[in-house]
Amino acid sequence: GKVYRVEFKGYTVDRRRYDKHLVELALQEGAELKTGTVVRRVKGQDVITSDGIFKGKVVVGADGPISKVAESKGLPKNEILAPAVTTHVEGEFEPVAKMYFGRVAPGGYAWIMPKKGGANVGLGVQRRYTGENVGKLFRRFMQMEGFKGGVVTGGHVPVSGPLRTTVKGNAVLVGDSAGHLMASNGGGIPTAMICGKIAGNAIGDHILLRKSLEEYERSWRNAIEKELKNSLTTRMMSDKVFGSDFWLHVAMRCLGRIGLARALRCQRLFPW
Repeated sequence: GKVYRVEFKGYTVDRRRYDKHLVELALQEGAELKTGTVVRRVKGQDVITSDGIFKGKVVVGADGPISKVAESKGLPKNEILAPAVTTHVEGEFEPVAKMYFGRVAPGGYAWIMPKKGGANVGLGVQRRYTGENVGKLFRRFMQMEGFKGGVVTGGHVPVSGPLRTTVKGNAVLVGDSAGHLMASNGGGIPTAMICGKIAGNAIGDHILLRKSLEEYERSWRNAIEKELKNSLTTRMMSDKVFGSDFWLHVAMRCLGRIGLARALRCQRLFPW
């Protein structure tokens, strides 16, 4: 029942329209889009799919938290996956991002992210804190808030931090497949876009200038590794109190608005 208000400016986007826009930009630059094509495995430069074999001088594993590219190339995998579901709710909402912790979403949180004409509403948990199905918890939260949503989508969020290796041979991992997201809150769009740009530049230098793909690993770590590790530390510290609403409440009171603001920004919880 306790509410903490933390000043935090940001932006929300319509993912469906935004993703389509990015696809259109890629197509204009000569990319080929193949929908409904599933990657089975990667062997050398051969990408074996449900629609035949494709050749790639460099193969980018941007294929989510359970990556076939990583598996095929013998790269590390994400160790901890948190199930999450979300939907879009129509209506007008206060321009404030709301996060609900405690028994409503054990080991994670539920959220309401407003945007024009509606809000993204979702819930994610860590399995070790609950025996209940994430869908059941989500329906209970929707009922609690009096929402009627549309299509519900779900997936897994890797919360074990960045992988120790993201380059091997002619393959690089980007985004969720590389653990490029904030383990404390599951946010991964900005980090994936930053690393995607770094990967594109490194691949271009590799093909055109014969530079090593390892430059990608060095560059993304210089850019965001500190923030990703801060976020992982916050998640590991939070895990110590997530099992109890009482201790979670005590921890949040101790952190206060300043500490919670630092956590949201993936800074160290304590500046010393």
